[in-house]
Amino acid sequence: EYVAIIQTNNQSEQVVTFKVTAPTKEIALKLIDSTQSSGNTSDEDFAENPKSKGKSKGSSKSQNTGKPTATKGITLKGKQLVLQSVIVFDGDSADLNPKSLVALEAIKTFLASNPSTKLTMEVHTHLVQDADTSMALSQDRAKRLINELKSLGVASQKIKLKPMGASKNTVPNVSQKGRTQNQKVLFYWQ
Repeated sequence: EYVAIIQTNNQSEQVVTFKVTAPTKEIALKLIDSTQSSGNTSDEDFAENPKSKGKSKGSSKSQNTGKPTATKGITLKGKQLVLQSVIVFDGDSADLNPKSLVALEAIKTFLASNPSTKLTMEVHTHLVQDADTSMALSQDRAKRLINELKSLGVASQKIKLKPMGASKNTVPNVSQKGRTQNQKVLFYWQ
């Protein structure tokens, strides 16, 4: 059995389950549950995916590898989710820039498509004054992100928060470019 999310004529999303009984290019769908959502989906989201063979209801992970399936806006690089959109905060605050919503919607879709997958969210900052201030900002940003994801319908137990502060800066903080590169949110699947 397979689980799919399809977009209906009234632009809501419906969760359906279906069974493939013989090799075919046509699949009949039976509605088992419906949820209303304002998310957008495109035809490419429903393209036939040859990697989906062998998956069972309730899990979109491949039985051979245990690896979750990439979704629109997200690719996988090892255990890391690579988002096509970025999560941006305004200045040295926990205020999310509105363009971050695209990335959060992609996370929501990824988790809905991979129901048995959980994520670790690392929130990094550049060195803001001192290590304690950087860690406090990282914690505030992590809380803000989890609250935003919860408001989108993501269960908080699906995401483990890991505020990093400035402990893993990858470039010097001497320029705005360096500080921007050190401020990032990384997601890893488990």
